[in-house]
Amino acid sequence: MHKGVRQPIVVKKIVGTNRGKPPAVEVGEFFPSIKAASDATGIGRTHIVSHLSGVVPHARGIVFDYAGDPSE
Repeated sequence: MHKGVRQPIVVKKIVGTNRGKPPAVEVGEFFPSIKAASDATGIGRTHIVSHLSGVVPHARGIVFDYAGDPSE
């Protein structure tokens, strides 16, 4: 199994969705990894990855962004 570099992510904004209530998170909330964000929000890890790679515009109404350079 490939183990990638853990890169922190942050909630950039909450856009909402018509498919139910988005998870309870705050704008600016920091997660040390995609897995941590997935565990905290209940959003599938692959859905967050799809969003971060530009395939989907948001993940269940939440816009994530990378928090910085992982080498820092």
